Amino acid sequence: MCAQPARVCRTALFTDVQRDGVSVLKVCNENRGGSRVVGVFNTQGSYWCMQRRAFVEKPEKSVHLRGTVVPKDADCPVGWNYMAHSAKTNRLSKGVAEYDLPTTRTWDIITFAPILRVGQSSYCAVIGMPNYLNCGGVVEVVTCGKLKNVPGNVPRKESGVRSSAQIGKDVLSFQLLPGASGQLVLWSTMSPNAVEINGKRVTKTQQKEAGGFRIEVPVDTGAQGAVVEISWS
Repeated sequence: MCAQPARVCRTALFTDVQRDGVSVLKVCNENRGGSRVVGVFNTQGSYWCMQRRAFVEKPEKSVHLRGTVVPKDADCPVGWNYMAHSAKTNRLSKGVAEYDLPTTRTWDIITFAPILRVGQSSYCAVIGMPNYLNCGGVVEVVTCGKLKNVPGNVPRKESGVRSSAQIGKDVLSFQLLPGASGQLVLWSTMSPNAVEINGKRVTKTQQKEAGGFRIEVPVDTGAQGAVVEISWS
């Protein structure tokens, strides 16, 4: 879920998103798991009618808009690297996402997931679940580091989950919202050795994009949501 109400992107301020024929409406927000999300909307050819007191459209003014969305649009912190995901195309790209909005009322949602360093040589980004409108909104409490053989050293203590197979290894762990299920998309510079959900080993599926992979989160993951642990040697 988003941490606050959406706001118009600074890069879209003082542009005429309804009549100039080139600008898109961009609104941004921050997810609780650390990712940023930008909604891109083609509103060209529409305007507020004072007589009708409603939005109306002029089909002859509708235009095909193409362009890119960058982390700056989402007010992402400077100095970080991000993986971008398009809800419309379900594609991953590094740092920049393209949008293609053919007519008025078309839209896309771009998620920027921070690339986290796990250990000495592994980097990973938790994108989210594409079957949700805001795919990164289902991800919470992302942590990374080494798990040590200390009782109670778990990403979420109340879950009661701790994988002995991952003790001493570089681990990225995060929690999903209760009830979240389906395909979970991630990106990594190195293929992980193991992926576990609530302590149970699951398989991963590689994507066409270099570094992208998916895991299937089952429906029944408990009332508190799934805890996902990804380990590298």
